[in-house]
Parts: sequence; C-alpha cells; structure tokens
Amino acid sequence: MQASIVEPSGAVDGIVSTDQAFGLRVLVSKTGTALTSGSDTLNVSLPANYLFGGDTTFTLLTGVADTLQITAPNIASALDTISVTLPTAANDTSTNAPATVQNDRRDIAVRTVAKANLALAITAPDSFSTGTSGMQVQLQVTIWAPPP
Repeated sequence: MQASIVEPSGAVDGIVSTDQAFGLRVLVSKTGTALTSGSDTLNVSLPANYLFGGDTTFTLLTGVADTLQITAPNIASALDTISVTLPTAANDTSTNAPATVQNDRRDIAVRTVAKANLALAITAPDSFSTGTSGMQVQLQVTIWAPPP
C-alpha cells in the first residue's frame, strides 16, 4: 500500500498551512501474479481538528488510486501523523481468500503552520492616455503571519 501527500506542490513535504486543503493519494497494488477480486477496505485516521469530507473507512480496487481531500486545522500544530490502514484486502483469485499483504499501514508525518497573509497596494497615476508608455507604477507587498 502507498499513501502520500501529492497536492498542492507546497504540501508534499508534509508541511501544510492552517485551513489548507491538500490531497492524500492512496493506492493498493499487487506484487504477485495472482489476480484479485473485490475491493480493498481502507481506513484513514486523522489527527485532531483535521477534516475529511468522506467516510474514514472506504474501499478501493487494487491498482486504482484515489486522492482524498483533507483540510488542515485552523490552528498551527506540532508534528502529527495521518495513518492509512488496510484492514481487509481484496481476495486472491487463486485461493478466494484475502490476498497476502506486505504493508498494511502507512503513516504520513504532517505539521500545520500558520498561513501567511498577503496584502498588495498598487499606486499608479490617476489618468493616462491609450498608448502611454514608461508610466511609473508602484507595488507594495506585505506578507505577515498571524500571531500564534
């Protein structure tokens, strides 16, 4: 089983901003030659205050990935863990019993930091003519993070 944060690109390192939505990609793949039938049952366990709009227990077909949309809490937090477990594997068609599983748990480290705020101020002349060139425009950018 594979599980990792895949989107947005700024979150793949496991550091997300407060209230940020991110995608957790989950895939159960087979390594042997036998086929599987039925679905794999998975469970996602989230740290406190993380939100997931779906059911925390869900099914996937072997070899078909799904990306779960999760939202970080609205407060910064220390290092946490998102766990994805595979309590029931799809059946091995050779034995009609649940397939042998090598990795039935993946833990993904995640940390929430306070999101930065951005303010833009643009200053330009009050009037100008079509075709005017060389006009001076000032842009002031302010970035700040809310207090912890």
